[in-house]
Amino acid sequence: MNSLKETMKKIHDNPFPERHYIGVIKFYDSNKGFGFIASNNCGMNSPVYEQDFYVDSSSFLEESAKSDRRLVVFQWEAQSRGKRRAINVRNYSSKSEEDLELALSYYGDHEFVQLKERGINMFNHLGVKRPQMLPLLKRKIETSSGCSPKEICNKILHLVKKYKTELPEDKRYIFTKDYDNENRNAWNEIFSLLKREEWIELLNTIPPVVLYVQEPSIITEWIDGLSVDISDTSKLKDLDYSKRFIPKDLLPLLKDKIEVAVNQHILSVIDENITKTLLPTIGYGITSKTRMEQSIHEYLPYTSKNFDEEISLCKRQVKINQFNKLVEEFDTSRYDSTSKLDKLIEVFKSIDNNDILQPIIIPLIEKKITSFLETKSFPELSKFLTNIRREFNEIVNNVLTEISEAVIDYLTESLNKSVDTSSQYEFERCFEKNTLPLITY
Repeated sequence: MNSLKETMKKIHDNPFPERHYIGVIKFYDSNKGFGFIASNNCGMNSPVYEQDFYVDSSSFLEESAKSDRRLVVFQWEAQSRGKRRAINVRNYSSKSEEDLELALSYYGDHEFVQLKERGINMFNHLGVKRPQMLPLLKRKIETSSGCSPKEICNKILHLVKKYKTELPEDKRYIFTKDYDNENRNAWNEIFSLLKREEWIELLNTIPPVVLYVQEPSIITEWIDGLSVDISDTSKLKDLDYSKRFIPKDLLPLLKDKIEVAVNQHILSVIDENITKTLLPTIGYGITSKTRMEQSIHEYLPYTSKNFDEEISLCKRQVKINQFNKLVEEFDTSRYDSTSKLDKLIEVFKSIDNNDILQPIIIPLIEKKITSFLETKSFPELSKFLTNIRREFNEIVNNVLTEISEAVIDYLTESLNKSVDTSSQYEFERCFEKNTLPLITY
């Protein structure tokens, strides 16, 4: 009776013991003589997606299969306490028709296996060629009654995304490359299965598929309802590439939709930045650009406008915002900060047509000059005047008389002090260190 129960349990755990499966050697310790295989789609009555199988030295038919990350074919047997042991383990070969047929059963839902540190797509390493996958994709669509247009689209995308988007010879997506080779008929058979709403979903997702559309009214409906996705430029590249396959009478409408969406996006980028007080830059020197300009530059190939004026006005406004912020910081500062005023003047100089800002900065400059005179900081005043003279020459000229009087008073006071103390060096020190730079100026 116990023997019968054990037999029934093994059948329940592994109802198809004669079947072969594909996996990856998760690890194998040759010193200890054991390891594990990671696999999937193994007919196990388990909700666990990852399916691991114990192996020991006797599990292998080929010694070379005892290597980490090796693709292998195996069978498995149930053991006590729910354990599973792989048997008849050998290397997988993409040259074997039997192995390739087995590999096709992993396409779609069973491609990934979990190794120690991360999951990998095992199917992508099985060497299955496109002519073998395309009929499989066709069968999946044929048996997908009840699926939504998006679900049908995702089945096609699953295969398409196994290949690069940008391909040699100015091809975009694998189906455009296949249009000129023996796989074209297989793609046509797949696309012939699509209903109208499925075509629209697919065109919105990967526009270059318009190359395969046989019914012009589908293209018309798609463009009429098109909402251009400008979240990244890859979508625009798709639409731009698709222009070559669009009927001439519909091309102006597509171009207009693209340009309107791109122009709106660029203006929104400018609007986002125009309230800032600083635009981060990329690069150094004369070749540097703001991140805003770099972002806009990526979209300019898809519009006839250059937005030079809008960008220039935005950059000017950002500098004005920075100027106003510095004015506020200077006004509220508890300390008489020369460095802040120097920065303020520097920003002011960098702003084109800055006349409108003069009424704001002139009182600050006059206040600073007065402060220098009151504290008799003549060397600092000399440096300050040198810095501002070009832009604020009128202010400098207006205060020269006041400065001269202050210097004379200071030197007179120093001279009297020197006489009183019988120290000629006191006067020389005050003259050379404090007032000479200003007199030279």
